[in-house]
Amino acid sequence: MANFARYLGEFLAVEGDPARLGKIVASVQLDSIRAAVAAGRGVLAVTPHFGNWEFGALAIGAAFPRTAVLIRTTGDENVDARIRKCRGANILLDVDQGLRGAWRILEEGGIVCAAIDEPRSEGIAVDFLGGRTLFPAPLFRMAERVNAAVIPVRCARDAARHVSIETFAPANDAQDVARIFSEWISRDPAQWVMLGRISSP
Repeated sequence: MANFARYLGEFLAVEGDPARLGKIVASVQLDSIRAAVAAGRGVLAVTPHFGNWEFGALAIGAAFPRTAVLIRTTGDENVDARIRKCRGANILLDVDQGLRGAWRILEEGGIVCAAIDEPRSEGIAVDFLGGRTLFPAPLFRMAERVNAAVIPVRCARDAARHVSIETFAPANDAQDVARIFSEWISRDPAQWVMLGRISSP
């Protein structure tokens, strides 16, 4: 809960402004995304709810203009307007309205950012943190069909509470992503924010 409060306070304070982001983010390393884009591939940038995951999308969007973020709305008009502002200039795609927009952006060589470790009732079963959970099958199928690179993004907070954003080599599949996420979370579990049950029956 303490980490969630820090995340939310930072997110609301930055308000999607790259200049404000620079006061909290200590370093940004986007080499694997740059390589994929240079090769003409779209990028599915995936992250767990770890550190300040929203800052990853903001940093990527500051470097690459064709960046979209998969979101869910709250249903409260005022809250949703504030959250939209905090997500900066990125393209916002409501997952409850389908993934056609995300498909188009990946197909055209753009970037789609998604936090994928939230609880769900169906998807790809993966080994995760010593148990089993589900990752979103449509996203991984979409990336495979358009030959998009699936790139894990870590947005970790250091002892001084600065956030470092780092991208990793493209993952082979959903299980590879789960392995990478598990390694990050196991090393620093206090940074992981998950308020629901992740294990599948």
